[in-house]
Amino acid sequence: SLATNEVAPERAAEEARIDIQSAIIISRKFPRNEQAAYQKLMHACERTSFAEDAQYSFPRFSSEENKKVDITGPSVRLAREAGRIWGNIRWGITIITDGEESRTIEGWAYDLETNARPCYQDTFTKYGYVKGGKWEPLNERGLRETTARRGAFLIRNAILNLIPSDFVDDAMTKVEETLATEVRRDPDAEKKKIIAAFDSLGVPVAEL
Repeated sequence: SLATNEVAPERAAEEARIDIQSAIIISRKFPRNEQAAYQKLMHACERTSFAEDAQYSFPRFSSEENKKVDITGPSVRLAREAGRIWGNIRWGITIITDGEESRTIEGWAYDLETNARPCYQDTFTKYGYVKGGKWEPLNERGLRETTARRGAFLIRNAILNLIPSDFVDDAMTKVEETLATEVRRDPDAEKKKIIAAFDSLGVPVAEL
């Protein structure tokens, strides 16, 4: 069994190498069309359902303004869609080290046309709060979900490193325009979403 365990990683690495080489050959036959990719990304940002999840926002205290301000930027969803539309890009998560108490992962993106491969790493503890407020080791599901969640942000950064910055800036502008248009068209949209959410839980409007 020892020999099998030693061979398996080598075989997996060889298969991954062959897969990448094949993808590179295909990318050379079908190179990306940057203008078409730009138009597709702008069109995606015109969809309200996409625009609503295309940017992140979180409050942060600003010493200059002496108050909390909202920090916004392109979300994981926008990055993945931009990568898909840009084309000839592969991305993923690799576990670098896996100790008893912590795990280090790497999120990467690979441009098959330019051979650029930005990557970002993150180390996190294998412990978390469970019911009752206890700090305990994560179970298999919790560890998998934590890895996926934290890895998604690393992949986001790697993909955006490959997409032209003006494409991303224009996409964010288009997203804001789409959301502003939706508010003008239906100012009660957010209230309707809240009502629908409570209705799905069996709470009638009269009780809200």
